[in-house]
Order: sequence, then C-alpha cells, then structure tokens
Amino acid sequence: MVAGFARARQICEHEQPDEPGGTPLDDVTQMTSSQVGRWYQYFKGMLAYAIVEAGEADLLYATAKSNHELAKKISMARQSDISDKTPAWKVEAIIADDQKYMKARVELQKKQAYKEAMHVQVKSLEHKAELFSREITRREQEAEQS
Repeated sequence: MVAGFARARQICEHEQPDEPGGTPLDDVTQMTSSQVGRWYQYFKGMLAYAIVEAGEADLLYATAKSNHELAKKISMARQSDISDKTPAWKVEAIIADDQKYMKARVELQKKQAYKEAMHVQVKSLEHKAELFSREITRREQEAEQS
C-alpha cells in the first residue's frame, strides 16, 4: 500500500504547477485564479500523501519503541546472570543481547527523527494549502460582491 502512495506522490510532484509568476511562496495575490487553484490542488494532494507517510512513521516508531523496550528488558535481565563462574557461551549470548539492545536504541532514534520530520512536513503543507484556500475564498467573495 505504501509503495502505491509513494508512486502517486511522485506523480503528484512531477505534475507540480510550473506557471509564470514564481513559486507558491511568492505573493499569491499576483497569481491568476487558475494558478492559485492549481497550486491549491497540488498542496492538498501532497498533504494527503504526507499524512499517510506520517501515519506510517508513527507505526514504525511505535514498533521500534516496543522492540527497544523488549531488548532493554532482556539485556538487563541477562546482565544480572553474569558472575565469575558464568560459562563463556553464556557471556557471549549476554553480549549478543546487549548488542541487540544497542541496535534497537539506534533504530528507535532513527524512527523518531523520521516521525518528527514527517509531522513537520504535514504542518508545512497544511499551512501552504491554507494560504491558497484563503486566497480562493477571498477571490470568490470579491466576485460575489461585484
């Protein structure tokens, strides 16, 4: 499912409006109604994909957090088993568990950064879509008053 969304997002990005009048961060009041409408549709489409990706990032983070907690508990429990008489094979197994815990911790940090980045992207796209939505509303109100 996510691969389908990624492909759809690539298509949406490829079809980004390429209009005279600059980027959407320029003064939207200087754009034609057609340009404003196309940019609005573009940002709404990108926002939909970003929301899906942010949801996926939340799930990946939750999984990484669960894996991290489990690895931590196993590592802590196994470390208490070490003594001077612990066989070498058991010490090696305990070290392996500790390495799994460290890997899980690194993976958790990566997933947290990804999750945070996706939520920032959603907020940014929401803001841009709202900017164009307000401009469309303003123009519609002006047209009604004329």
